[in-house]
Amino acid sequence: MNQFLEIAKQYKEIILLIASLTGGLFFVRDYFATKQEVEVLKCQAENGIALVESRINVELTTKKIIALQKEIEDLKERVKNRTGQTRADSTSLSLEINRLKSELGNEYETQRRAAENLKPGVCERAVKK
Repeated sequence: MNQFLEIAKQYKEIILLIASLTGGLFFVRDYFATKQEVEVLKCQAENGIALVESRINVELTTKKIIALQKEIEDLKERVKNRTGQTRADSTSLSLEINRLKSELGNEYETQRRAAENLKPGVCERAVKK
């Protein structure tokens, strides 16, 4: 053992250099692996948030459409009873419903993409690019 320590003392600078380089290489490897893992988690979190947010938007938009449809039905009743409402009011509400239905389609597409991106391995592949 003493003989080993004597040899090690002679080469302590080289041993220290090799140990430092090896430690540095492990640090760099671990740093970039961790950075990549953080990017994967970020991708998954963003898609999860987009999915939940889109579901909330779909629910709110659906409620708006139902309310507008009820309003159109009320307008039709008023027109039947000749209470002064015009068909133009009904037409503008119908246009608003069509716009909201288009929004719904966009939200469903957002949900589809987010769910697709949450499948195992998708974010990993996206981060590696």
